Amino acid sequence: MEPVRGQLVAFDVPPSSVRHVIFSEHGYLVPRADGRLLAGSTTERAGFDKSVTAGGLRAVLGAALETAPMLGDVRVTDSWAGLRPWAPDGLPVVGPGALPGLFHASGLYRSGILVGPLVGDIAADLIQGRGPRADISAFSPARFH
Repeated sequence: MEPVRGQLVAFDVPPSSVRHVIFSEHGYLVPRADGRLLAGSTTERAGFDKSVTAGGLRAVLGAALETAPMLGDVRVTDSWAGLRPWAPDGLPVVGPGALPGLFHASGLYRSGILVGPLVGDIAADLIQGRGPRADISAFSPARFH
């Protein structure tokens, strides 16, 4: 696993300004119920450094303004960076490990928020000795040996 940093920015917008997630080739905008609009994100190999950088902010803000020019006059309320677990082949790592009782459920990278619940259910099934609900052979940790 390798951490991949993603920097994001939050804008303070009226809740009705943007009602749906907007994707572009350079980033995305996600409206939140509290009135914030999240813009993201960078993809950086920076080790375990979760710093917000000027270059990262420029990239995120540039993509956000290109997608929604009206954001040019909107207050930025926050910025932060998180780390996403990434496997060398870009696929999740799900399944039993090399040691008895060790199970892997990682490497979801940018899709963690979407597939995390399913992977959690699969991991719970494996831990309890039940077969997985789906074919997970492509995600086996053994593929790295």
